[in-house]
Amino acid sequence: MKKLLLSLLILLLFPTNSYAEKIDAFYTNIEISKNGSFNVTETISYDFENSDKHGIYRDIPRSTPVENFFRILEINPQSVTRDNKKEPYKQSSKGDYLSIKIGDADKTITGKHTYAISYNVQNGIGNYDDHDEIYWNSTGNEWNYPITKAVTTITPPSGIPITQTKCFTGVKGSKEQNCTISKDQTIFSTQELNPQEGLTIVAAFPPNTFPKSTLSDHAAGTLSDTEKLIFLILFVTFQIFLNIIIPILVYKKFTHKNNLGPARVNFDFPTDLQGQRLAPALAGATDTAELDKNDVIATIFDLAIRKHIKITQNTEKVNYLILTKDEQKYYFEKLEGEAQDELQPHEQILIKKIFSGNKQSVELSSLNNEFYKTFTSMEKSVYTQMVKKGIYTSDPKTRKTLFITAAIFSFFFGGLILAIVCYILSTKNTNRTTKGDQIDLQIDGLKLFLQKMERNYKWQADQLAVVEQMIPYAMAFGYIEKFMDSLKTAIPDYQPTWYSGTTPFYAMAPSLMSTMNSGLTTNAPSSSSGFSGGGSSGGGGGGGGGGSW
Repeated sequence: MKKLLLSLLILLLFPTNSYAEKIDAFYTNIEISKNGSFNVTETISYDFENSDKHGIYRDIPRSTPVENFFRILEINPQSVTRDNKKEPYKQSSKGDYLSIKIGDADKTITGKHTYAISYNVQNGIGNYDDHDEIYWNSTGNEWNYPITKAVTTITPPSGIPITQTKCFTGVKGSKEQNCTISKDQTIFSTQELNPQEGLTIVAAFPPNTFPKSTLSDHAAGTLSDTEKLIFLILFVTFQIFLNIIIPILVYKKFTHKNNLGPARVNFDFPTDLQGQRLAPALAGATDTAELDKNDVIATIFDLAIRKHIKITQNTEKVNYLILTKDEQKYYFEKLEGEAQDELQPHEQILIKKIFSGNKQSVELSSLNNEFYKTFTSMEKSVYTQMVKKGIYTSDPKTRKTLFITAAIFSFFFGGLILAIVCYILSTKNTNRTTKGDQIDLQIDGLKLFLQKMERNYKWQADQLAVVEQMIPYAMAFGYIEKFMDSLKTAIPDYQPTWYSGTTPFYAMAPSLMSTMNSGLTTNAPSSSSGFSGGGSSGGGGGGGGGGSW
């Protein structure tokens, strides 16, 4: 018992490193050809222990620093086996590394397995005045698991001697030499390599044994100075196009100036090119290039004035737990409409929603459920009508969305000026036709009249039938409060036939508008929502590391 307790105490005070995986042996065989290329075969005895994995991966640097330059290696995988059988693998470039991912994503393995990775290396031998050399990081220093034994053999071309050999172990940059070199130039690590430690070898040959290798001013996966200059020229040219030339062309293409002169006061309804009255919703959308809630409310009042709907107001008592409160309730009653007065497509959609299920009378609050679907249908219908009438060349909402999308993309690609131009164009009626501008000029004239109603009290009193039909347009253009104040002054006892209730019309109208603005939803609900004193471990070519996946 005392021995057991002592053992437990030692383990607690001096814990040993334990790893879920390890490499039992890492054998590297390097066969050099006379042309300076060499074949590397790495035989890795990998122990996954109880881990369920698909296989291993091997990351090998594609360049090695040589003073102020880099030797870029051309590495070409030849074959990969596991337990002497071919194993699937995928190779890819990750910056300066060639990555070899070995294994089958649909299968898992455990325990001990032996992998053999063969690849050819070109431009990997250095040339100096007094010797040629291969300086190779055999195992790599980037493994996260220990390597129990590491062995490297070098086989030069027939008849060419190895004049000198060195080896290094430890972490990258270490000068440790916990390794031995046999007479046949086989290099062994003399102790286990811990994670992030590796075995590096250096072998020298007579000078001019191999063809001269080439050096570069940049590492693999990076740009040379010439490439950087070319890239800079292309980038500047691209920016000139993106921020100067293209914005000018886009602005010229998608803008037009209205040369119709200033608007004059218009005492009549706006009309389309066939001389037919332009409905309030179409007039509002023509003016702003979008359908909004005011246009829908204006349509309801317009339908009432034209005797398709009657609006009724009642004061009803509503129980809230132990309290009783008087509440204004609004009802819509379906009528036949004036003789020879046809409903336009967007009006048909609204009437169908209001009186769904062949109802003859409905309470306003019952329309709130999914009204955004009705609004979307009305919006599409209004835009379609405006295109058919020649007011716009295409759906202005889609056009606006495209310009905003183009602005966002331009901004992220560095086209700040083009982004600004696209955003400005998204706010303008860029696809309204010249005929559409003529209609909008009528609308601007009517807006002038609606803003100055206090100057026309007598005219209002004498032209009640006309003024009454102006109410929906005042709603669509956003002048309803001022318009109603003027109308109340001119006709204080005005009580329309299309409305009945205990509340006078002038008090009812703003209350009903407010109720519809807050109750009728026009938007869908939101969703919740990596052989000199300079030698060291990890130096030279090769290296990298790997792991399991």
